[in-house]
Amino acid sequence: MITGILIVSITLQVLAAFFALRLIQLTRAWFAWNLIALGILLMALRRSISLYHVLSGGAVAAPGLMTELVALVISLMMAVGLYLLLPAIRERLMDREELDRKSIHINSIMENMVEGVSLVDGDLNVVAYNRQAAELLGLPDDFMAKNPNYEAVIRYNAERGEYGDVDVEEMVRERVAMAKQFKPHLFERVRPNGQVIEVLGNPMPGGGFVSTYTDITRRKEVEAALSRFKITLDSTLDCVFMFNPESLRFFYVNRGAMEQVGYSEEEMMRMTPVDIKPEFTEAQFRELLKPLQDKTLDAMHFQTVHRTRDGRDIPVEISMQYIELEGGDPRFVAIVRDIAERLRIETQMRESQKMEAVGQLAGGIAHDFNNILQIVRANVETAQIDGEISPKVEERMEHILRATDKAAELTRQLLTFGRRSPMHPRPMDLNQAVRGMVPMISRGIGSHIRVHLHLEEGLPAVEADVGMLEQVLLNLCVNARDALKDGGDIIIKTHTVLATEAFCQRTGFGAPGLAAVLGVSDNGPGIPEELRERIFEPFFTTKPAEGGSGLGLAMVYGIVQQHHGVIEVRSDPGQGAEFSITLPISARAPEQAAPTRPAPSPGGKECLLVVEDNAEVRELLVETLDLRGYKVYSAQDGKQALEVYGAHRAEIDLVLLDMVMPELSGEKVYARIQEMDPGKTVLFMTGYASDTVDNVFFSTNNVPVIFKPYTHDELLREIRRLLD
Repeated sequence: MITGILIVSITLQVLAAFFALRLIQLTRAWFAWNLIALGILLMALRRSISLYHVLSGGAVAAPGLMTELVALVISLMMAVGLYLLLPAIRERLMDREELDRKSIHINSIMENMVEGVSLVDGDLNVVAYNRQAAELLGLPDDFMAKNPNYEAVIRYNAERGEYGDVDVEEMVRERVAMAKQFKPHLFERVRPNGQVIEVLGNPMPGGGFVSTYTDITRRKEVEAALSRFKITLDSTLDCVFMFNPESLRFFYVNRGAMEQVGYSEEEMMRMTPVDIKPEFTEAQFRELLKPLQDKTLDAMHFQTVHRTRDGRDIPVEISMQYIELEGGDPRFVAIVRDIAERLRIETQMRESQKMEAVGQLAGGIAHDFNNILQIVRANVETAQIDGEISPKVEERMEHILRATDKAAELTRQLLTFGRRSPMHPRPMDLNQAVRGMVPMISRGIGSHIRVHLHLEEGLPAVEADVGMLEQVLLNLCVNARDALKDGGDIIIKTHTVLATEAFCQRTGFGAPGLAAVLGVSDNGPGIPEELRERIFEPFFTTKPAEGGSGLGLAMVYGIVQQHHGVIEVRSDPGQGAEFSITLPISARAPEQAAPTRPAPSPGGKECLLVVEDNAEVRELLVETLDLRGYKVYSAQDGKQALEVYGAHRAEIDLVLLDMVMPELSGEKVYARIQEMDPGKTVLFMTGYASDTVDNVFFSTNNVPVIFKPYTHDELLREIRRLLD
């Protein structure tokens, strides 16, 4: 019995010593556990001695002094060891509690993260993960619990096609090998369902790695939408500016906006609208924005200027709105359009309308004035014919006639400016006309100015009134002469040009295609910018009061308009001026000059009908014709003219018909006469060819016309020519 007890006791004490040595690793209390282990071994030794005596047949000796001393030492060693062990055990327990608390906190944090997180140790075991990681990776809820191994996750994903059509085993080997030699990485993974996951991996100290998973599907969709939006905005002709309501800093500008002001995108992101709007201070601009921020206005439209990087001011039209983006983020959006070209066209249109209005006024004045001049001239010429007059009176009459000629020239210029002077276009050789005018131009401008010709050979013909274009060339050269007070050079050039669609839109030229250009330039002081917009206005001149009427360039403008052309002027201070006239090309070849007719007889015996609504002009005309032997009937308007013609149609050889009359115009009277007697000779008289009765009527019906004020001789020769 005693033997069994001793054997069991010894065995238990040896095991206790072994366990004590193992606990050293847990508590790291080396000294305490060594004492306990030694004490236990000594107790085992004591029991072994007792066992020896029993087995040898002897009885166990009564406890002696030595035995008691050994037991005392053993007990003391165990007591000291346990005493020293208590703090270590207490600290260990506290560390475990702290670790448990931190583990709870970490798990709570991980479960409440938006991103998915997983931790893999050096043996590639998944030691931690959150619910979001499983959801983002598409793993079943209990998958990690059943398969807490990185290789199992890779295999599961490969088998269900998460990596595409790949060899499963090869994919597993590749991913496991990469995990064992883990390196930091960031990549985007597109799942088969279209979900885009951003994966960030970083190694952990001691081995293993931590991975975070972020669903960036929405972000990628927004980026794609923004990319399409940016492409759309960059392709628009308008400029788009977006800026923050608080800081006013730009956060987006499209390509057009950067090109308009000349700054890079990086520079624009540091700027505000005030930096490019010189008309506003920051306080004024914020005040402007208040109605949009207060939502008292949905949108705002205004005009201002943008200052570019190189200091230029560009007129712009702005449409601005206050918007709130997704998430309630407020922004201002400004759509900006460069309106420099539009303002230029509007200014050109206003100038054109103003010129047209002045032209209408000038044409109306010229019409009435020509009738007055006709009366003056007719009376003077009749007085000269009536009887003998003194030389002094004759001289004064000549002065009167010269004055009427000057006045007639002035009204002719007014009519030309107002585009109411009839023209007789025909195909003409522009180079031939220029060469023919050079002698006259040279005589008129003086020997101190040199004339140079730069004419393009083989220039196509243009459809033009030769006399009018010669007048244009003469006026431009005289204008250049006045600028070259100390002498200089005038260059007259011709060439062809291709009129583009853009040129036609900018200038109002008829249609795209080949066109001819007549240019006159000088090397004088140039024309100041503030005067260039006014040089074609009638009566505008920079010359002294006795220096000119101010109608020269206005007449040029009117003639060019009549020829369906455009005139442009380019000039820089100190660089002279250049006038360029662009004319349509004629479809016909230039005509040969017609032979000169012999001078007709000044009088005759035929019967004439004079139709004129101005009583004084009518009476003088009847008197003049009567003195030349003609039989004359007269009528004061169209209605009376038809009555007289109807009564004497058989004897009337020619009708002198005023163009503009009340009730029935000359055109309508002409039509009625032709109905009664087709081919009846009619000579129109007018001081004003209105817009409603233009050159088309005369050219279509081949009807002759004489313009007031005319001389007796001019009228009599034309009548004789028609009757003969």
